[in-house]
Amino acid sequence: LAKVYAQTPNPDWNKVVAYCDAVTAFGYDLVPDFASLFQVSGKNNIESIWETQFDGNVHQNWVAGMNTPFMWGDWKKFNIPSHTIVAAFDAEGDAVRKAASIKFVDVSWTDDYWPQPVPVIYKYNDPDGKSNTYRLRYADILLLKAEALTELNKLGNTPDGAQYYINKVRHRAKLGDTPATTQAALRLAVEKERQLELAFEGHRWYDLLRTNRAIPVMNAVKDGQGNPLNYNVTEAKLYFPISQDEIDNNPAINN
Repeated sequence: LAKVYAQTPNPDWNKVVAYCDAVTAFGYDLVPDFASLFQVSGKNNIESIWETQFDGNVHQNWVAGMNTPFMWGDWKKFNIPSHTIVAAFDAEGDAVRKAASIKFVDVSWTDDYWPQPVPVIYKYNDPDGKSNTYRLRYADILLLKAEALTELNKLGNTPDGAQYYINKVRHRAKLGDTPATTQAALRLAVEKERQLELAFEGHRWYDLLRTNRAIPVMNAVKDGQGNPLNYNVTEAKLYFPISQDEIDNNPAINN
């Protein structure tokens, strides 16, 4: 419900805070070691709210198979970390979350944007396909509360302020307090923290849509040499197209 009230066209930030607090009341907390979240021994931990369970059937766990070099041999992967996310980790000095999220490996294939070694997603790293996939974890809720408090202009480094919850997540990653203090700066600080904390967990696109940041962020993406990739994202491109079959069946669907 916290996420629902944040995603509505006119978010109810007070309800977001209330439902984030309700999640906290269930007893969830951050695990001390970020990397342990993605180890088989760390499954279903105190931070985990909802995760898809995998039992070692490699044909079941397509998420891991598409992303990591540890399953199904050395075939080319569909999803390679971007220069943007690697640069974001490096710019923040975020060695802890980078090491648990991305691994550089020598592979037999070439990539259009990366020389050897090539970065691969490391959050699904069990070679036997036993890595679970998080759908919701408590760090997401803490940062969502920070976003809500920012929008409510409650900005301090106390339990009723946005900085407090950003810093709680940053401290687990061995980073210092956020330097952001204004509402505008904290909006970007929350965006960045969610990008680094939740990388490859399926939240980034929805975050950018929710905050109306998808167009400027996507159009600013560059390759490894700093050249714009020229995605030319427009408002219309933020939506999946309606299939031609549906239009043929019901021409009024476009109205």
